[in-house]
Amino acid sequence: MIEDKKIAARVAFARTLPIFWGFLFLGSAYGMMMTGLGFAPWMPVLMALLIDAGSMEFLVVSMLLSTFNPLSTAFMTLMVNGRHLFYGLSLIEPYRQAGPKAAYMIYTLSDEVYSLLVTLLPPKNAAVDWYMFFVSFFLQSFWVFGTAVGAFAGSLIRFDLPGIAYVMTALFVVLFMNQWREGRPLGPFKLTAGRRAALIGLGAGLLARLVFGPDQFMVPAMVLILVGLLTCRDWIEKGGQVSES
Repeated sequence: MIEDKKIAARVAFARTLPIFWGFLFLGSAYGMMMTGLGFAPWMPVLMALLIDAGSMEFLVVSMLLSTFNPLSTAFMTLMVNGRHLFYGLSLIEPYRQAGPKAAYMIYTLSDEVYSLLVTLLPPKNAAVDWYMFFVSFFLQSFWVFGTAVGAFAGSLIRFDLPGIAYVMTALFVVLFMNQWREGRPLGPFKLTAGRRAALIGLGAGLLARLVFGPDQFMVPAMVLILVGLLTCRDWIEKGGQVSES
């Protein structure tokens, strides 16, 4: 049993290590941004421990600097991280077999954890429950470590970091571009399913920005995106069928 646990830890570490470099960059940017805005270095580290959702941590920064609205905060959190509900449904049985460790694994479930658990099966000689636990543990540790590096570096090195607050915006722009480039063999104007979904998100964001202004558009944009994806589902799926033909 001890050997199975060690194998699970080794395999989990090897599979999560490539993600470490991405977390190191994003976590450091987040920590530097927080300290650059005047927060104590321990604040982003504590938030990284308590809020296991990277995109939400970036959004919380603006919430802390503005008038606190608990209803808006709760709704935005639900909209941003609502996909975790669907992640959890597919992991009910595996997590149920993990015993008390499941509580921590549910808390630390993220996009990266879910991707690794559903795409890479643990080796036959490894304890499955411990493998799932260590995947969650290592990924959370990487994020907290990256945040701590950025937070304490930002507090010790006094220099201006113009644009650091837009690191998350830049990330989403890159994700949008990658989603658009997936249909590149079909041409830049071929509306594949991914491109149609991306256009709905872009249009909803721009409309909410124009109607509600720069300070209040986030929650309406999330609602519009959800409504758009649901109502235009057939149109989106037709794009997928065209791309395959």
